[in-house]
Amino acid sequence: MKSNITYFSIYAMVSLLLLTACKKENGVVKPPVDPPIETNDLKLKLDSKKVLDFQKITSSSSASSLAESDIKKYFEDRVDLSIPKEIIVEKDSTILIKQYGITERYKSKWEKDDLYLQNSDESSWKLIGAKKNKTDFVLSMSFYSKKSVTQSSQNFLIGQEYNLKSYDHLLSKNAENTDFIWLKIDLLYNNTK
Repeated sequence: MKSNITYFSIYAMVSLLLLTACKKENGVVKPPVDPPIETNDLKLKLDSKKVLDFQKITSSSSASSLAESDIKKYFEDRVDLSIPKEIIVEKDSTILIKQYGITERYKSKWEKDDLYLQNSDESSWKLIGAKKNKTDFVLSMSFYSKKSVTQSSQNFLIGQEYNLKSYDHLLSKNAENTDFIWLKIDLLYNNTK
């Protein structure tokens, strides 16, 4: 009988240990909560345009403001065709989608809220725009045309750049009979992601 009590005692202790162990293993264990991963991935759609500066500068260094309604007169469809309708930023690349599905792809990087695109020489970066808040992004574009006439030649230059702050380097100091048209626009994009 003593052996039955010993077996029973051992059986009860093992059962108690198993039940205790099972309760701990079957309990709900909450996984550690990781902080949300900060990502700068964006999918942006054009919301609005704001003309900041539109003027005509002549060789006499006189500048006169132009009306927004004259943009097509000087640039035809260039402005509408050049402005990205959508911007997609993922990891280290940026895609600018323009009218008719025309796309430009760039290697890009963030520095705080500023987005930079790698220049074609691959050794420098150009600021394209910046986050305004969690949902908005502002891109600046400048358009220009320069017409110079001399006795022996006539030159015409037209172009656009992202985030061009000044036109000074595009004007030559001694140019005679030069007309320069400058247009600067801020574009507001909303994050749709």
